[in-house]
Amino acid sequence: MRSLLPVFLEAAEIITANLREQPPVFLVPLASTLSENDLDEAGLSRYRAVLDIRVVAEDNYNLMNSCQAVVAASGTVTLELAILSTPMVIAYKLSKITYMLAKFLVKLEYFSLVNLIAGKKVVTELLQDEVKAATIAEQLLLLVGETEERKEVLQSLEEVRKKLGGAGASEKAADLVFEILGEKTLNG
Repeated sequence: MRSLLPVFLEAAEIITANLREQPPVFLVPLASTLSENDLDEAGLSRYRAVLDIRVVAEDNYNLMNSCQAVVAASGTVTLELAILSTPMVIAYKLSKITYMLAKFLVKLEYFSLVNLIAGKKVVTELLQDEVKAATIAEQLLLLVGETEERKEVLQSLEEVRKKLGGAGASEKAADLVFEILGEKTLNG
């Protein structure tokens, strides 16, 4: 959180500058393990005066469902966003040594659960040095409004939802990811 939040906030500033006629509202979910003070210490306080930021501590599903687009750290939240048909950009940073080790040991075309389950690029993935405010903002701006990119992502997210099905979606997702990982291990 501490390494990504400042980059996410800088991206929000760029987005606001691009959408001056209709300044956006930025919703920040507050994890149960954090306080608003933690967010402020991670950089949120510097942006409160220039951005319309609202920290939301409860009802994350309504929060996610109300967003036109989301930037998220990779993880299970991306599946929740996919099920809610919320377009997203996924950003992830590992320590340099962990990244080098993972790059050496794991050979996957995608790192996000959404793209792994789809078997194709559905959402933009930004990894390591690609995680830059300007890139995040550029990709999110493509997903706001009635753009072709947004329509394509929504259609692909619907395909992911169908693969996951209804009840037991998390178990199905896990099975699909393990199946993909097994194929990659067997096939190199």
